[in-house]
Amino acid sequence: MISPSEHIGQVQAKVSKLIRQYKALEKENLRLKTELEKRTETEDQIKNRNRLLEHQLNLIKATTGPGDATAKKELEKQLNFYIKEIDRCIAILGQ
Repeated sequence: MISPSEHIGQVQAKVSKLIRQYKALEKENLRLKTELEKRTETEDQIKNRNRLLEHQLNLIKATTGPGDATAKKELEKQLNFYIKEIDRCIAILGQ
């Protein structure tokens, strides 16, 4: 038969163990969140770089091709996109 003081001691030991585990899990959670943020940032940078390279490739195709109508339309589309982005940035700066 366990005395009440021994029982309380066992409960306190279990609570202490749970608190240590909780703190370890909090630390691990924070580490994982930080890692996820870094990977998300890296993924965004890669996507932006890929998009930029695709735009550059399309521009090169449009300017070096033998007058391909599709390439010219793509160039016009890209230029319109850039103009809209510049206009949007100017509007934001003007606020």
